[in-house]
Amino acid sequence: MGATQRRLDHIQHALSLGQTSAPKADTSTADFDIVVVGAGLAGLNTAYALLRQAGTKNRRILIIERRESVMKETSSASTGGFRNYFPNNDAMIALANRSIGLLASFAARSAEVQKPFDFNPCGYVFFSKWKETIETYWQNAVAACSRGAGALRYNGRTLEAKGPRPCSPSTDPFPYTTYNDFTDGVDIIDDVQVIRQLMPEAISPEACVMMHVRKAGYLDAEGLGEFLEYEVERFPNVQIWRNTELKHASMDNEGKIQFLALYRADKKQRLTVRTAAIILAPGPRLAEVARLFNVVFPVMNEPQAKAIIADSHGLIPAYPGPFTVWSDPLTIPLTAEEREVIKKPLPDGTSGHWNYLESEIGDGLHCRPLSEREAARMGCHNQRMFAGIWTYNSAYTTLVSPPYPIYKTPLYGPIVLRGLMAMIPSLERYATLNGRLKLSSTLKLPKSATSKILTVSGANAGQMSADLRWHNAEGPSIENEPIPLAKQSEMPLELYSSLIQVKAGYYCKTPRNLPLLGPVNDQQDRLLPGVFVCGAWSGFGVMNGPGMAEIVAQWVDGYFNKALHVPWYASAFTPEAVQQGLVGFDAGRKEGQL
Repeated sequence: MGATQRRLDHIQHALSLGQTSAPKADTSTADFDIVVVGAGLAGLNTAYALLRQAGTKNRRILIIERRESVMKETSSASTGGFRNYFPNNDAMIALANRSIGLLASFAARSAEVQKPFDFNPCGYVFFSKWKETIETYWQNAVAACSRGAGALRYNGRTLEAKGPRPCSPSTDPFPYTTYNDFTDGVDIIDDVQVIRQLMPEAISPEACVMMHVRKAGYLDAEGLGEFLEYEVERFPNVQIWRNTELKHASMDNEGKIQFLALYRADKKQRLTVRTAAIILAPGPRLAEVARLFNVVFPVMNEPQAKAIIADSHGLIPAYPGPFTVWSDPLTIPLTAEEREVIKKPLPDGTSGHWNYLESEIGDGLHCRPLSEREAARMGCHNQRMFAGIWTYNSAYTTLVSPPYPIYKTPLYGPIVLRGLMAMIPSLERYATLNGRLKLSSTLKLPKSATSKILTVSGANAGQMSADLRWHNAEGPSIENEPIPLAKQSEMPLELYSSLIQVKAGYYCKTPRNLPLLGPVNDQQDRLLPGVFVCGAWSGFGVMNGPGMAEIVAQWVDGYFNKALHVPWYASAFTPEAVQQGLVGFDAGRKEGQL
């Protein structure tokens, strides 16, 4: 802890040189102590954390959101999963343990104030049909449990989280009656009879290995956002300005904030705001907003999506059913006719557009049921639904301002549905017509569909589904060029438009897949007093949001009150620490990866 403490002491000393009240100016439209940029889960969690922090709860807080309402972009597309399973990083496990506890308290509070959101700590359940996968499960579980994820259990026996997996089978009966009592740790099971007893009948009989991460589950992310919005707006010292965008930041020679220039689109009004502190929490727009302060963060935006599928036959266990993950790489089933369509060239004469559909696409496919509240929010009352999520490519974009709404590939839903058939074979019922897999359909995309200039990197970038065409930013300007498929094209999979809805957003992430939390330096490595970041939440934003926001609120509290009190793991997530030893998005350590 010596180096960590020295780093904290250094930053605390630098912060003590900062200004603790808003600077004076000749003219002003509004004065606030703290401005939070962004009203997605990052911004709302941050504001709520400030209001729970003794040194900042009475400060005047302004939240600005460029959209007409909160939670309109990436936050609304969240899967809602949470876990303390981070095998490669003890700081992430400590953060998750703290954050999941906060989420549970938020859920209890939401019921008290009549703004309930569903919180289901059912765990993550991983399955594989390959016996060899148990060694991967074991190594990862040992790593996670030794770092604070809880006890390690193998076929019902509690073991020390170290060394190789025991080879001799247990002679003790499996503890079925107490199995569901565990709330943390990891269970690994390779007894097929036990797996059949514990898991729903819907799971493929080929599953012969199982890993159950206990301090995990899923929640209604949009409901969480509605609760946070309600809570922060109850405070008289908080305002949320919607349809408002940060356009300019004026800094003095020492890097202190002089004023912010905002634009309120709904009122067509330009405003000047004076503030002592600002927190950058704009989600995927982090790089864009940071440049207003002469700050460059090493972040990229990864497209992500979830397919919401109607479960009219009740094939998926209803809420609160488990959050299930299929660990094996998958090849989706195709008919002979579909394979012929795959071989056909596009109208522009290019071929090979759909070849990836015949290859092994990827692993990590997961699904969970939606609660009644989540289904009702989508207009589907009294109807069972489930979400399927599969990041089957590794494409990133270096766009400073990623396009919204994100273009949703029309094949994502069908690919997810067919992939899920490996884990839950009965889902074939939704992908068949008269006993056969549905054949191709003809799709005509609206001519208004346009692409943006994107850069693809990563070892698997070539596998990026070709129906979403990515363009090289180094090439000629093609802004507003129609997507190649805007022409009438034959698609290799049925689109099931009446069955599947797709929500999409971005994961803003650093190369090490760790968040950026705390005070900010500019490009000259000069500390900017009063400027903080709460960003790069990647795919763990919902689960770790309260804990990450709490860290940033503690940094801000220390800035105002000249006394810094942050948990030990906070030092792992400062921009300075995260950027140490960066080796790129392909070869870097992925401490935050599942």
